[in-house]
Amino acid sequence: MKDEKLKRYTDMLLTAVLMAAVVYVLFKYAIPLLFPFLFSLLISAIVLPAVAFLNRKLHLNKKLTAAVLVTVSYLIIAGLLMLAGRFLYQSASSAVDWFNSRFVPDINALLLKIDGLVHDSDSTLMSWLYSMKDTLISSLQPKVVQLSTSVVTGLVSNVPSFVVKVIISIVATYFFALDYDNICRAVTSRMSESVYQKSSAAFRSLRSTIGQYARAYSLILLITFAELTVGLLCAGVKHFVLIALGIAIFDILPILGSSMIMLPWSIITLLRGNYQQGIILFIVYLVVVIARQFIEPKIVGDRVGMHPLVTLVTMYVGLKLFGGVGMLALPIACAVLMQLELAGVTHILPVRREPTEVPVNKSKRRFFRKKKQKPDV
Repeated sequence: MKDEKLKRYTDMLLTAVLMAAVVYVLFKYAIPLLFPFLFSLLISAIVLPAVAFLNRKLHLNKKLTAAVLVTVSYLIIAGLLMLAGRFLYQSASSAVDWFNSRFVPDINALLLKIDGLVHDSDSTLMSWLYSMKDTLISSLQPKVVQLSTSVVTGLVSNVPSFVVKVIISIVATYFFALDYDNICRAVTSRMSESVYQKSSAAFRSLRSTIGQYARAYSLILLITFAELTVGLLCAGVKHFVLIALGIAIFDILPILGSSMIMLPWSIITLLRGNYQQGIILFIVYLVVVIARQFIEPKIVGDRVGMHPLVTLVTMYVGLKLFGGVGMLALPIACAVLMQLELAGVTHILPVRREPTEVPVNKSKRRFFRKKKQKPDV
C-alpha cells in the first residue's frame, strides 16, 4: 500500500516537473523563435470566422475573401505600428531638448515659488532643496541622453530584422488563410484516433480560452476608458475622449500600462504650477492602477473559469519568468490545461475522492460572558 502511494506521488511530481520544464522551454525559446508563424496563425484564426460568415451569408469566394481580409488586417496593423514607431522616435529624439528647455526651467520656477514662501523663515531648507535640485538634474541628464539614444538606435537597428519577420508573417498568414482546410486535412490524416481526439479537444480549449481572454480584456479596456474619460474631463483636458482612448489601449499592453503616461504627466503638470490639474491627474492615475489590480484577476478569472487567486498567481509568475508575454500567456496555458483536465483529456491532477464540506463552528464567542444567576434559595 505504501509502495503504491509512493509511486503515485512520484508520478505526480515527475509530471509536474515535466510540465514546468515544457512550459519554461516553450515560453523561453519556442515562442520567440516561432513568433512570426504564431502571429500569422493568430491573424488567420481571427480572419477565418469572418470568411466563413461572408461565404455563408453572401456566397462570396472563400479564397478571395480571405486574401482581402488578410490584406486589410495587415494594413491596419501597419498603420498602428507606424503611428507608434513615429511617436516613439519623435519622443526619444526630442527628450533631451525637452529636458533642458522644459523640465529644468520648471524645477527652477517651482523652487523660486517655494523660496518666496519659506526663505525668510527657513534658509536651511532652501539650501537643501537647491542642492537636491542640482543632484537630481546632474543624475537625470545623462540617463535621459542614454535612454533617448538607446531608443533611437534600437528602433533603427531593429528595422531590418523586424521587416523580415513581418514579411514571413504576411506570407505565412496568406498560406494559413487560403489553404486552412487542406493543411488541417494533411495534418489530421496522419494522426491516430486518440491523438486526433486529444488534439481537437486541446485546439477547442485553446480557441475558447483565447476568445474569453479577448472578451475579458475588452471589458477591462472599456472600464479603464470610462475612468480616464471622467477623470480627464474633471481635469479640464482638451480632447479628453481621444486621449482617454489612447491611454486605455496603451494600458492593455503588458508591463507598459498607464503608469508610463499618467504618472509623468501629473508630475510635469505639478512642476509647471498647475496644481489643481496635476492633483486630479494623479488621483485619476491612482484610481486606474488600483482598480485594475482588483478587477483584472476577477474579470479574467470569471471569464476563463479560474479562481481570481490562481489568475493573479499565474500572471505574477509569468511576468517574473517571461516578461510581458508570460503575464498573458501563462494564465492562458493554465486555463487550457484546466479545460483539458475537465474534459478528461489529461489526468495530471485527477480527483481521487468527493470533496467534503469543511465543518464550521457556528457558536459565537462572547467577550463578556453572562454571569450565571444563582437560584433563589
